[in-house]
Amino acid sequence: MKAFRGRPVSGDFSWLTTINLKHQALMSFPGKVENITEPIKGVCTIDFGKDGSFTCKLDDLNSITTTPMMLSNIMKM
Repeated sequence: MKAFRGRPVSGDFSWLTTINLKHQALMSFPGKVENITEPIKGVCTIDFGKDGSFTCKLDDLNSITTTPMMLSNIMKM
């Protein structure tokens, strides 16, 4: 399972915008993120945390937890 941590869609969504501009296929919804580009492909379910952050999980990929700042580098791998 691949997991991304960041701010909720209802709060600071600037990192979602950055991914959208770079990969052109990330669609954000309340509580869900869908990315249909390679190398990351699948539906990402967001679990909201009490501190305002969330964990984004992709079932078909290896487990990883990151921050929005690190996300860009990981997406390039």
